[in-house]
Amino acid sequence: MRLLDEDLRQLRVKISNMAQAATRMFIYSIDSLINKDLELAQKVKELDDEVDALDNDIDEFCANLIALRWPLAEDLRIVLSALKINTFLERIADNATNIAEWVEKIDFVDFRVDTSEISNMKDKTIIMLETALDSFFSKDYSKAISVIKSDDYVDKCELSIIKEMAQITNEQNASILTIPMIFIARAIERIADEATNIAELSLYIATGEIFKHKRIKDL
Repeated sequence: MRLLDEDLRQLRVKISNMAQAATRMFIYSIDSLINKDLELAQKVKELDDEVDALDNDIDEFCANLIALRWPLAEDLRIVLSALKINTFLERIADNATNIAEWVEKIDFVDFRVDTSEISNMKDKTIIMLETALDSFFSKDYSKAISVIKSDDYVDKCELSIIKEMAQITNEQNASILTIPMIFIARAIERIADEATNIAELSLYIATGEIFKHKRIKDL
């Protein structure tokens, strides 16, 4: 086995660990809202330090890999994509932390807002994220395309929540309850965007060509 092959294997493991940590933060952040669990929201913020450490480790590993192994062609695309995916996963963790911070601002004593649409957004976004990562690891690029085409669903959910919260605010003067929900929906939409970014990188590895989002939707 080439030393480069072993390094690429280790890199995939590191990306997988980073993805699991970021996804766990995202799930915890939404569950803290749905279950009105402030301790879980605090747990999300504590996990951010773990993700930061993983982020730094991957950056350093990739820099050393490029300097020592001189990867070429597809191998180089994998390393460069892993660096970007690492950044996308770190952003997912940051958005999960933002969600947790908004949850902590909610007065759950008077909280009567329906969270079912938020739950739907979470479920769809997790599927997108897991599928995008699977397309990266397995090189199944049909999955990457399916992720990109799924992004519209999350966008529509976000818009639906914003409209619903605006209506509640107008009818009940309840902005203290609805504003956090709007920002939480926006954070989920950004996480879905990061899943789409990962999927686009999977296509880049396969072809060496940088695909634009709108172009993929026409495939």
